[in-house]
Amino acid sequence: MRPHSELLAASVGLALASGFDGVVSSHGEQVRRNAKIPHKKRHLRLAALRELEEYGITDCTEHNFILAGRVLAKFKKDEFAKPGKYGRLTVDMSTTASLLGYLIKPYLVAFGQDFRCAHGYCSSLVKADRSSLRVCFQRALVENAFYFKGDDNFFRVLTSEGPLYGNGDLATCDISQGASVMMFLIHITPPQYKCVMKALVDQLSSPMEYGTRGSKLRFSPVDYVEYSGSVLTTLLNNVASLCIGVQIMAIDYSNMTIADAKIAIRNCLDHSGWNVTVDFVDNFEQLTFLKHNPVYTEVGEVDAIANLGMLLRAIGQCVGDYPGRGSFELRAYLFNCALVASMQHCGDHALHDALRQRFPDVVEINHSALDKFRSISGTDIGRVPLHSLCKRYNIDVAEILHLIDLMLQGEWSIDCAATRAIMSRDYNL
Repeated sequence: MRPHSELLAASVGLALASGFDGVVSSHGEQVRRNAKIPHKKRHLRLAALRELEEYGITDCTEHNFILAGRVLAKFKKDEFAKPGKYGRLTVDMSTTASLLGYLIKPYLVAFGQDFRCAHGYCSSLVKADRSSLRVCFQRALVENAFYFKGDDNFFRVLTSEGPLYGNGDLATCDISQGASVMMFLIHITPPQYKCVMKALVDQLSSPMEYGTRGSKLRFSPVDYVEYSGSVLTTLLNNVASLCIGVQIMAIDYSNMTIADAKIAIRNCLDHSGWNVTVDFVDNFEQLTFLKHNPVYTEVGEVDAIANLGMLLRAIGQCVGDYPGRGSFELRAYLFNCALVASMQHCGDHALHDALRQRFPDVVEINHSALDKFRSISGTDIGRVPLHSLCKRYNIDVAEILHLIDLMLQGEWSIDCAATRAIMSRDYNL
């Protein structure tokens, strides 16, 4: 992280100074506000807040209590749809620690500025909505850029032979972060919030316990560790991604061939200090960012849509039994109807039309919940022709039309050239 570190600290720190403007000075008030924000764990946060109030703690600077307790680990098994990805530990950092999450937003905004480098710029996606993704892809079409969000990123550089596009990912990011990244966050934090940031960073050196009462293992780290359950995970990954992006954008590729540019980027990543995987792609449509990819509409505008692999993989997937009453077939049908009706971010194209025809928007599904989802999903800016979809997956229009025919015939298990190409590109299956 040494190259450009002072420049990064100055740039992020300056943005943070303005980002914290308007944030109330009372840490305790921010803790209370954060606990009441709508969230799937809101009831746990409110319970943790009540516990703090029972102990008479009103200010999160008393972090010895806020972050008290053990770091409890659980084992996450290998995933069926991700071959080769081994099982790993996830940890519970306590609900009281998540109450300090109010501190995160100004950092995310600061990372969202354009960090101008010698031969391009780097920027983080602050809000992962469809309109923001669309802007990322539109800008990357015309200028050298490195976009990131946590450990996910993509880039575009211009060579003497034309543009080179690539998708990047910080592999095993949790275990590859070093103490310097944690110290960087403390260094750039405004003085009045350093106590909070230090409390969160100190938690990353806490002992971890795994097992049950009868058989328990205790691990004491010798240095800071990026535990997967920390509220700092996205920020730490943002720091790593920004450092990598700045190094890539410091190189002049204009006189290089595409082959030489690939070598230069791989060499840059090999010396970055992180384990970074990169997939150089054949065309613009094969870029992937946060499970979305760029497409061209019929009038030539660039739009962002969800990967087709995500669309196909979601059909029929439910945690537990299908909700509702009636036969299994009826509940599965209504579940898929609601699922397809919610897919507002999947684009306006013939494959989506076929899914809507197969699973129509029927009156039995919960439209009030769908309306809330649609309000945040964004809208299409134009019809997407099939050839733009096919370019991403290197398939012919005839092959995707064959998939559409199979879907409309009522097939449940479909194995054809199009599905194999889609799942290979989007999930490496």
